[in-house]
Amino acid sequence: MGNHSHASGLEGVMLKPRVLILLLTFLALLLVPVADQAAGQESFFGRQFRKLEQQKNQQQRRLSEKPNERRKEAVAENLAEKNRALELYNDGRYAEAEAVLKRLLQRRTSEFGANDSLTAAAHNNLAFLYNYLRRFKEAEHHARRMIAVLEGFNDPDSIAGKATGYANLARALIGQDKFAEAESYFKQGIAIYAVIADRSHSPQVRGSMIHGLGNFYMHQGRLAEAEAVLGKALAIQEKKMGSDNLWTGRVVRSLASLAALRGRPAEAEDRFKRAIAIMEKLTGRDRSELAEVLVLFADFYVDQGRLGEVEPIFKRAIAAYEAAHGASHYITATAYIGLGKFQLETGRLDEAEKLLRQALAIYERAKGPGNSETARVIVSLGNTLVALGRVEEAAPLLKRALDIREKALGREHQLTAESVLALGAMHLAAGRLNDAAAMLSEALRLTEKTLGAEHLKAAQIHFQLGSLHLNAGRSEAALASLQRASQILAARADQTAGLSARGQRGEVNPRLRRAIHSAIAVAAWQRASENSALESELMRQGLLAAQLAQSTTTGAAVSQMSARFAAGNDALAELLRNGQDIANRWQELDKELTQGLGGDYSEEVRSTPRERVAVRKELDRLNVEIGDLNRRLGKEFPDYAALARSDPLGVADIQALLAPDEAAIAFLTLEKATYVWAVTREGTKWHRVEVDEAKLARDVEKLRCGLEADAWLDPARNARCKELGLALTSAELLPYDLSVAHALYARLFSPIESLIAGKSLIMVPSGPLTSLSFHALLTEPPTNALPDAAGYKTAPWLVKRHALAVIPSLPSLKALRLTAKVSSAPKPLIGYAAPVFSPEAQQVATLTTASTKRALRSPTRSFTSFFSGNRANLEALRQGLAPLPETEDELRRVAKSLNAAETDLVIGPSATETAVKQARLSDFRIVYFATHGLIAGEVEGLSEPALAMTLPKATSETDDGLLTASEVARLKLNADWVVLSACNTAAGSKPGAEALSGLARAFFYAGARALLVSHWRVNSEAAVKLTTATFSALTAKPELGRADALRSAMLAVIASSEGESSHPAYWAPFVVVGDNRAK
Repeated sequence: MGNHSHASGLEGVMLKPRVLILLLTFLALLLVPVADQAAGQESFFGRQFRKLEQQKNQQQRRLSEKPNERRKEAVAENLAEKNRALELYNDGRYAEAEAVLKRLLQRRTSEFGANDSLTAAAHNNLAFLYNYLRRFKEAEHHARRMIAVLEGFNDPDSIAGKATGYANLARALIGQDKFAEAESYFKQGIAIYAVIADRSHSPQVRGSMIHGLGNFYMHQGRLAEAEAVLGKALAIQEKKMGSDNLWTGRVVRSLASLAALRGRPAEAEDRFKRAIAIMEKLTGRDRSELAEVLVLFADFYVDQGRLGEVEPIFKRAIAAYEAAHGASHYITATAYIGLGKFQLETGRLDEAEKLLRQALAIYERAKGPGNSETARVIVSLGNTLVALGRVEEAAPLLKRALDIREKALGREHQLTAESVLALGAMHLAAGRLNDAAAMLSEALRLTEKTLGAEHLKAAQIHFQLGSLHLNAGRSEAALASLQRASQILAARADQTAGLSARGQRGEVNPRLRRAIHSAIAVAAWQRASENSALESELMRQGLLAAQLAQSTTTGAAVSQMSARFAAGNDALAELLRNGQDIANRWQELDKELTQGLGGDYSEEVRSTPRERVAVRKELDRLNVEIGDLNRRLGKEFPDYAALARSDPLGVADIQALLAPDEAAIAFLTLEKATYVWAVTREGTKWHRVEVDEAKLARDVEKLRCGLEADAWLDPARNARCKELGLALTSAELLPYDLSVAHALYARLFSPIESLIAGKSLIMVPSGPLTSLSFHALLTEPPTNALPDAAGYKTAPWLVKRHALAVIPSLPSLKALRLTAKVSSAPKPLIGYAAPVFSPEAQQVATLTTASTKRALRSPTRSFTSFFSGNRANLEALRQGLAPLPETEDELRRVAKSLNAAETDLVIGPSATETAVKQARLSDFRIVYFATHGLIAGEVEGLSEPALAMTLPKATSETDDGLLTASEVARLKLNADWVVLSACNTAAGSKPGAEALSGLARAFFYAGARALLVSHWRVNSEAAVKLTTATFSALTAKPELGRADALRSAMLAVIASSEGESSHPAYWAPFVVVGDNRAK
């Protein structure tokens, strides 16, 4: 046996808190869990420790009489070398840290022998380092060697040293799937530290060991035990180290993963963000530890279906990993898996396959082909191959993953259930329905046992089973499975009364919600076709499901606006507005914070760690304010929560809201068909349009080619229009294909013609239909698909039969009708027109307009590159935005018809973003914008839609020339109308988006009762005729509906039209959004 001193080796390190960092990092980073120590074990170690403390005191007295000066020097050298290795480790220089510790081990072995405690300490430090580097076999070797050496010593320091060795050994065993043995070592280490709490560092070390045990339990699927153990670890670390310490952050990260696994997404998100904040604050530049929590967070977002913000986060983490470990390291591959999974979810299948194969090769080399962590990569790759249609290639991979997990983790484990589910989905994709049913049923059994029957994973499996039954023609069984999935989602939905900081951002997987409820609508139709006696009830179920499938943020904004107007008094309405503004601001900042986590890889928001600290402080402050406001609301307006929710409406509810001359029509556009519901006071009908979504999108796109001059000015769109079979042959008339316009009408409306005859239509479009101008559909077959001007004038347009308005959702009809009263604002109109983008171009355009009176607005150049970083690129905007001098005349003529004051017209250089923000807009019944609208999907760098105002000489925080949707939402309106005589403000940012752009949503939230918005750039002469006639009709006949007033204006333009003014591009750009009723 070699020499021994209580002040040597690891024991000396343990008495130095700084050096403890090296030891404890391993414990806090464990990805696996275990349980609390037994009381008997703790009691035994307590007795032993007290006995050995007496022996230690005697030994100390002997050493003080005969000091060993060389051992004291060696202890000091150990500390210096360990501190050096720690600095290298914290700087990501792992190879250099390893070299330092290996040289130390060689010197200690040479000088003091293989069985000395100083040598044991050197082994333990290498064990820690190898664990963190995922070199588990080497870690196991050094941990076992350290423990073996210290078995020869019975003093208290050696026992404490062995405890840390046990933890290192447990981690190494876990990394090799040796789980049972690992749990025993964790418990032994924790039991030892439970009885040496008098040492200053003991709570910290014990907390880290308990953290490792909790991670072990989580990995083993013992989630309740993991929750208890990790909670205990957090309490210890927060008490000892503080709330912002690195050790605390590691426990918070584990608790975030656990909350996600247990189906508590709001808690998981909060904990992930707290862990990221701690890591960013304490780890300096992008290090592996920060990268790890970023990957976990981004992966959590992918599981939640929140895909818009995560790719830059994955890329940032990969860059950090590659810089520290190289592209071929096992640790780096963890980020490859996450990014590959994201690419799978977003349909980038070839990229996903390539990245996942790269990750699999790394895992098999580092972990072994039969390791349980390797199985994770195999499942992702197998799922990708299934999505690619290569089912037979996926089958052996998915079976292999199941075998690995079952062997390592057991049959009844949530990861085993995941593998069973993947095989079931594979069989379903291959059409092997019996095999799929067996696998999916077993996956459900395992999931309900391991995670609970109400877990989101269970809802996903019920959805898969429902899809299977639909494919097998078992509609009744399909409905049962899908309704069960819907019930789980409903139970998990955030039902918190009052204001919600998260809003719809906190929803449980909106993509899954849409998929489940769309499938319910399909199953209801299929079941009704099999049993006509059930049709009425099934039609109601289908309509409820369609509303849940299409829950929109615009609908939510309408509900918020409605709740304010229903408050009953101005003071309470102001309180609600302030609270909703605070909640919206929280959501904006939270989104910016998440986008900023992508670092240099974020295309939308780039921020520094210091800036993110400031944002987090502001979020905390806003949370306090929201809590205070909710307490007031609970006392003063207890009905707010019910009013602000957008719950789906039953058929009877809809009928009660409709006038005798109104019909509500809702569409649900899915991949293979579109479903249509029509509801009037007299009855309800539904039908299925047997046209797939791709064909429907092509038809709508072809019609838009005949309505938008810009489609022929942009080279890419010009080529697309020609590809659709159109040609621009007339100098005046765009090729609007009447045969397509009638075919769409026939499919969508013919089956419900008798029910909706003579009624004003309230439309809820979806998918490609959000970009369709319904007014310009044709109710009868045309004699000529592409007629001359006279043919367009006499065509049987839908507008000749019906007035129509668009609403974002059926629940918003209820919200709008609750507030259907005329604005009390004292002034008729405030308007903004002819903003100046480039003074030189404006002057030329003004002269041109004055001489030629060309009515069709000049096209805006490509919307790309309008941003530089987070700010508008003024030079690009000046060159790209076409001047609009003719809109001055448009606004003046509209204002004159309404007797608006000259001082309320903001024109030219004065039409700035600042002018809008400073105006008392709540004093006006109509707010009018005649300018360009920029849509997020069309503009590189623009994350939300905006209205283009006069460009400042230099951008500032409050004025960069673009009035964005989030800025609009902060305006305060009391308007009957907001007119957006601009580009494409009716449609969403891309085909299939929400029914309205973010601008429409923002204006509703700000307090507009209805909007007059355009589907394409409006001819200024037409804009004057249509808007003035619409407002004049309402002035003359206040009881007339808004949509009826617009219809009368359109019909007047058609009746008096000549040449190009008979074309729908001229008279059909506008649509009423909101309630048709004027009061």
